[in-house]
Parts: sequence; structure tokens; C-alpha cells
Amino acid sequence: MHTHLAASSVLSHRARASQSSVIRELLKLTEQPGILSLAGGLPNVDLLPAGKITEVAEAVLSASASSALQYSPTEGLGDLRSAVATRYQCDVGEVRITTGSQQGLDLIGRVCLDPGDVAVVEAPSYLGALQAFGACGAEIVAVEGDQDGLRTGSLGSQLAAGLRPKLVYVVSNFANPTGSTLSWERRVELATLADRYGFLIVEDDPYGEIRWSGEALAPMRTLTENCVTLGSASKILAPGLRVGWCIGPSWCLDAMTRLKQATDLHTSSLDQSILCGLLDDRVFVDGHVAKVIARYRGQAAIFSTALRELLGDQVSFADPQGGMFLWLTALDGSGSTRIFEAALSNRVAVVPGTAFGSGARCEQSVRVCFATLNEADLLTAAQRLAQAWPQSRP
Repeated sequence: MHTHLAASSVLSHRARASQSSVIRELLKLTEQPGILSLAGGLPNVDLLPAGKITEVAEAVLSASASSALQYSPTEGLGDLRSAVATRYQCDVGEVRITTGSQQGLDLIGRVCLDPGDVAVVEAPSYLGALQAFGACGAEIVAVEGDQDGLRTGSLGSQLAAGLRPKLVYVVSNFANPTGSTLSWERRVELATLADRYGFLIVEDDPYGEIRWSGEALAPMRTLTENCVTLGSASKILAPGLRVGWCIGPSWCLDAMTRLKQATDLHTSSLDQSILCGLLDDRVFVDGHVAKVIARYRGQAAIFSTALRELLGDQVSFADPQGGMFLWLTALDGSGSTRIFEAALSNRVAVVPGTAFGSGARCEQSVRVCFATLNEADLLTAAQRLAQAWPQSRP
């Protein structure tokens, strides 16, 4: 006799409360024939350096297969940590390797947040962070942002009124989903608030190197010790490597390492070795990042121009200085969900702003990625979106 288990009797509260990523579900829709997807934050396939990765992988396996295919330290291979420290100008002791920066978010959440603790995010914010912190049972408090990032003045007022977060999460450069960059003045103010009120800044920075306009700003971790910076090879090299890193104080990183031991023991030794080989070839990496920047700059310009010509005063967005995203805000009363539905019926996929939070800024906007499609498909996608837009009006 077999006993059929009921989910309610076996699954934990965390498992029952967990929700699937809206974007991951949307990506399933893009697999339908004829759909042009602006929904995912996927690098352009033409820019994935398959040949170089193959070359490095063969060299790694020829020279040190026994170590590349073996278990390795939880905190990451020493050579890779050194390569990351060199590239991002920090001490090797401040670096830990993770299985993508998403694992870094998960580990930071579990290290810092008990059920009921407060985590502050920008409104709107990266869905993966909302999932990671929510899974810890945190109370997520959204503070409005704008084109200069999180409104630190508003955060300061709420802190003075008694708000006490354990952490404040920001995507500091070309944020997902809005494309905004935290201004220098707000970086300084956020660091000052962290030191005054004793919270951890979680600085997510997967897009910082993909800049083609404006001045690069110093990372938050250079302004305060109360900061962990997350980085990733996903946007500058290849997401399939699933290698990221955290840079920050040892009290936090050591705790993350202990939790990582129970999660996956360590990030793939082979993938770490391959990334180390890539980063060691500075000429290649810098040249490759330059190609990424040039390609995305051109695609952003073509797409932005097409949208302005086709949609005119129906939509508002900022010209990107880097990254992969545009945040389109309707000026004609169109709603986020209705835009998404109308776009999909016209065979183009976008992400409704409500996937990234609540409030007027989310309910009237959609996120689009200009990086994934080639230039001809971007123009077609812009035309389809323009045809769909009137259908989304109330």
C-alpha cells in the first residue's frame, strides 16, 4: 500500500510561500514561433565568446585536469579570487566566488535576514532580489527611485522616523529594470546613512562595465565598510558559466561561505578555472568588453530612435548610457499589464512593470531589453510594439 503525501503536510512554509519568477514564466511564452522577445535580460548570442572559451577550456584540461575536475574550496579558487581582486581593485581576502551573483543574493539574504527583518529595495527593483529576500521571510520596504537611483533623501526621512533595515539593496549602475544609475551625491548619502544607522548596503553591479557614455562612478564599497558588492561574468562574458563573486567585509563573507557549504559545497571548479583563464588574458577580456559596449550602444541607439519615431508622446524613457534595458513609461493612460498583453498578441514580448513591484511607476511602465535581438529584429519589434500600444489604452 502506497501513502500519497500531501504537499501541505510535507512542504515547508518557505516552499509553500515561494513563487516562480514572472520573467522566467514569460520566457516560456517567447518560445512560441514568431515571437520577438524584449523580455529577458539575455546577452546577444553573437557576443558569447564560444571560441575563446573552448580554447581556454582545452588549455585548462590539458594543463590541470586533475584540479579542474576535482572538489575545490568553498570560498573559490585562489587564482580566480586573485584575478577578480586585480580587476576590481580590492584585496583578495575580500573576495568570495559564488554560483552566479544570484546565489550571492540568496546567501546574503540568509546571512542577514530573519523572518520579520526589514530589507529596503528601490521601487521598482530586480525581481531576483525580491525573491531572495522574500524567501527569508523579510519585510520588504520599497523606497521610490528615479533616473538617479534610490531616493536617499526619502530613505533618510524614513530612517529618522524609525525605520530600521538590516540591509538596503541597490543595483548601482544601469539598474534592472529601470536602467538608472545611482548618482554620486546619492552614493555618498547612502554610505553616510549606512554608517549612521548600521545597515548593510548590498550593491548589485552586473552591468557596470557596459558603459558607453558618462563618467564611471566609484563603487559603494569604497565609501563605506558596510557594503557587499556583487559581480558576475554573465553580462560581460557568458551567463552559462554561472560564476559570480562577492566583495566585502569578512564577517559577512565568512558567514556566506559557511552557508554555501551546505548549498553546493563550491562553484564548479571547471567553470572557475575557465573564467580565471579568461580574466588572466587581460587583452582579450578588455577587447571583448569593448565589443559588447559597441554592439549594445548601437542597438540602444537604433531601438530608442525607432521607439521615439513610432510612439512619440505616448511614451517616456531616458536614453541609456549603458547596460541592457529601457524602462518605458506610458503617458497616455496605458497600463503595464494591458501593454504586455497587447504586445504579446502582436508577437512581441515585454515585461510588465508590476513584475518589479507596486505603485504608479510600475503600473504604468514596461521593461524592454535592447541587447538580445539583432538590429533588424529590434526594428521589427519596435514596429510591433507601436502597433500594440493603442490596444492597451483603457
